[in-house]
Amino acid sequence: MKKTLSMVLALAVLLVFCALDSPSGAGGVEIVIAQTADAVSLDPQKQSDTVTGNVCHNIFDPLILRDRDMSLKPLLATEWKQLSDLEWEVSLRKGVKFHNGEDFNAAAVKFTFDRVVNPEKKNLAASYFTTIQSCDVIDDYTVKFTTKQIEPIFLARLTNLFILPPQYVTEAGDEKFAQNPVGTGPFKFVEWVRADRVLLTANEGYWGGKPPIDMVTFKPVPEVSTQIAGLQNGQLDLVPSFSSDLLEALKRTPGVQIRTTSAARMQMLNFNFGTELGKNRDFRLAIAHAIQRDPIAQDLLNGYGTPIDIPISKIIPNQPTDVKALPYDISKAKEHLKAAGYPNGLDIELVCQSGVAPFDRDIAQVIASQLEEAGIRATVKPMEQAAYLEARAARTISPVYQLSGNNVWFDIDPQLVAFFSTNGALSTISSEKIDELIKKGVSTTDAKARYEIYKETFTFIRDEALSVPIIQYELIAATSSKIEWQPRPDGRIRVAEMTPKN
Repeated sequence: MKKTLSMVLALAVLLVFCALDSPSGAGGVEIVIAQTADAVSLDPQKQSDTVTGNVCHNIFDPLILRDRDMSLKPLLATEWKQLSDLEWEVSLRKGVKFHNGEDFNAAAVKFTFDRVVNPEKKNLAASYFTTIQSCDVIDDYTVKFTTKQIEPIFLARLTNLFILPPQYVTEAGDEKFAQNPVGTGPFKFVEWVRADRVLLTANEGYWGGKPPIDMVTFKPVPEVSTQIAGLQNGQLDLVPSFSSDLLEALKRTPGVQIRTTSAARMQMLNFNFGTELGKNRDFRLAIAHAIQRDPIAQDLLNGYGTPIDIPISKIIPNQPTDVKALPYDISKAKEHLKAAGYPNGLDIELVCQSGVAPFDRDIAQVIASQLEEAGIRATVKPMEQAAYLEARAARTISPVYQLSGNNVWFDIDPQLVAFFSTNGALSTISSEKIDELIKKGVSTTDAKARYEIYKETFTFIRDEALSVPIIQYELIAATSSKIEWQPRPDGRIRVAEMTPKN
C-alpha cells in the first residue's frame, strides 16, 4: 500500500508540467504553492477547510493573528481589554484600506460579525461564533463585543474573524464576492481558474508594508508524484505537506529544502449518525477495538506520525493526557459486532479523503485490512475534496469515514464544536450529552476546571466510540531555492512570512 520511491519517480518523469505555469509578466518574485485540492469558496465565511483557509488568509486580515510561535499578535485590532465577564472592548487599527479603497473601520467589523452569524446566510464559519451575542460600534475605531456567557477563548475566536468590506459585499452580492474577494490582506485577488489556480498579487498599499513576494499562485496538485516532480523541475516552490517515504529523494534534489514541525493536523475515523449503522454503538465499538495505531505511525509514516489516544493533536494546550484509547482487541471487536446484529460480519464502504493529508488513502487501506480481521469487510472509497465535503455536510457519507482534522485555534473547544456538536460545521454526530459538555467547557475561564470537563468529554467520546483517533502528523514541507520559509504548527500558509533568497 505504500508507494515505492521508484514508482513515484517513474510517474514523475512521465508528467507534463505545462499546466503548472502561472500567468507571467508581473515581474519580481513569483512563486507557486501546491495544495492538495482547489479552494471551495473565496468567501472566508463559507469555508472551514484548511486548503481554502490558506488562500483566504492571504487576502483577508483577521482582528488578531496567531504568530508563527502560536502566540496572539495584534493585527487589525491594536489592543483589547475585558470590561466585564461578558464584555470586551477592541481598539482598531487606523489608516487601513480594503483592496477596493474602502476604509476599514468599526462599521466593517460589525458588518462582518453580523453577516457570519446571520442564519439566513448558512455560513460554515458561524458555528465558531455562537458564544458571542453581539458586536456594537463605540466609535469609528472601537467596537464592543458582548458574549452570551463567560468566554475563555474569545481572543482565539477573533483570529478567524476575517474582516469584509461592507459596501463591496452588499453591492456585489454573495456569489460575486465569493468569486472575486476583496480584503485588507497582504495580497490582492487576481483570478481564480477553477481546478487550476488561484492567483494573487502583492498589495503594495498594505498597512504592514508590501510583502516581499510579488505574486503567488495556489495550485491544486492532489497527486504526490506531480508535487515531487514539480519541485524537482522547478515548477513548484512550496509543497507544504508530503509523505515521509519521499524524504530521502528530496534531500538529494539540488535546490530543495526540507522543513519539519510538529503539527496540529491528525487523522481519525468518525461516524455518520445520519445512517442507522453509524448510530449503532456496538458497531462503533467494534471498529474502535479493531484498530492498531502503531503500525500506521511507524511502518507507513516512517515515524513521522504519532499514535493519539483522543481525537486531537497532542500539541493543542490543556488537553487531558490521562484518557487512553480503547485497546486493540479483536475478540472484543467481534463480540460488539455480534451485539450490533452482525454475527457473520458485514460489508461496508469506507470513504476517505484523497490526497488532502499525507498517506490518507494508504491509511484507509491499512484500516480496511485491520477491520477485515474482525469480520468487517471494508471497501475503501477515496473522494475528491469538494464531493467529500458535500457528502459530509449532507450526511450522505458512509456510516464510518476517515478524515483529517486540523486546529488553527490552538484550543480544544472549536475542534469539538466543529467535529462533534450536533450543528458543527464538520460534524455528523448527534449527541445531547456532547452538546452539554461542550457548553460546559466554555462556561469557565479556569484552566483546571476546563481540563476536567474535557477529560469527561473525551472519556465519553471514547466510551461511546463517537470517534476513533488514529495519528497526528509530523509536518514535512519542501521549498525551492527561491524562498526561505518555516512551516507553522497550525498548517497555515502566510506568504507574507516568506523571505525571497538571493
